[in-house]
Amino acid sequence: PKNSYNAWGWGIPTGKQSGIGFEAWEEGIATVSKGLKENYMDRGATNLASIGRIYAPPSHTWAGNVQYFMNEIEQTSVEPELSL
Repeated sequence: PKNSYNAWGWGIPTGKQSGIGFEAWEEGIATVSKGLKENYMDRGATNLASIGRIYAPPSHTWAGNVQYFMNEIEQTSVEPELSL
């Protein structure tokens, strides 16, 4: 949601337009990182495929779809904002 500092859709139930909002990017990054560790890494997940087996069973396409968008984000360049 706009102004939520939640670029991950973390804590937003499927079909809903809003959910968890963070006060700043740092809070969002810390919360999502902690959640990934506790919910997936601590259960043995080490990559997208193993996260997908926990997060989205029985989907065989989830990890590939997530990887596609991760690649798209990596290819995006951010132009510095100029102020005159």
